Amino acid sequence: MSSQRLNELRMVDPVLSTIAQNYTSEMFLSEKIFPIISVNKMKGKYPVFGKDAFVLHNTARAIRADSNRVNSTGYTLETYETQEHDIEMALDYLESGEAADIARYEQKITKDLRDALALNREREIAECLQNTANYEQNQLTATTSEDLTIDVIKTGIEAMRSNIGRRPNTMILSNSLLEILLSAENAVPSVENQGMILPIIDTLKARLRLENIVVPDAVYSPDGSGLSDLWGDNILLLYVDNEKYSNEYNPSFGYIFQMSGMPEIDTYYENGGKVKVIRCTDNFCWKITAPSAAYLITTQE
Repeated sequence: MSSQRLNELRMVDPVLSTIAQNYTSEMFLSEKIFPIISVNKMKGKYPVFGKDAFVLHNTARAIRADSNRVNSTGYTLETYETQEHDIEMALDYLESGEAADIARYEQKITKDLRDALALNREREIAECLQNTANYEQNQLTATTSEDLTIDVIKTGIEAMRSNIGRRPNTMILSNSLLEILLSAENAVPSVENQGMILPIIDTLKARLRLENIVVPDAVYSPDGSGLSDLWGDNILLLYVDNEKYSNEYNPSFGYIFQMSGMPEIDTYYENGGKVKVIRCTDNFCWKITAPSAAYLITTQE
């Protein structure tokens, strides 16, 4: 086979693709905010829900009375269009020869490339969801870190319940704000259950009646010299579809629309076969489908 033909040959690696598809990093939380919906077309329609989608209806029926008819859930259809994202790493055959286990080395590269794609998506989402301009006035509370208490969060929860008729089921809470809550006197008392002390996050869940509390750890380097937190000192309350099999017609703050079979790992060769390139490709977009199903609490010093 000529070196030119070898350079042009692209091969999907099923083993590495499976690793990429099954790999998740606890460092990123975008998929906990936007459940993934697998799609077969790069372009399609998705529903955007208003407050009516969260309303609970009366279902009691008296004898011989008419059934409780309701209007169809109010939503509009908008267009999504996925976008391809890829990143690759070149591996010289001399490096391969030095690796103790080349298969494990390539698996490590696969996970690193997967993380690189996830980091970019996480940055976009974090910037959008922490921008106060993206919220209505009744979806915002501003406080200071010194004044932050459990009651401030409870007020936000009740405000969101007033907005959509449902309590949030997910909270994004930064590490520094978690420490503030822990240091506040009697803010989060220990809870004993059959002689066991519940973890502090479980205690917070019980106090706030929340199903999920996520503490983000993702960091990035904007200039290659220092690291910054992707998620700032804010608290984000959300209503997220928590069904086992997510469906874009379930009211939820948002979804990731991802092409079926993605992410994918393929390999090709350069320099006459001396350099093997491992490439990770994903194809997706993320959309907010229920803008009212969020509440942001911002803090400042």
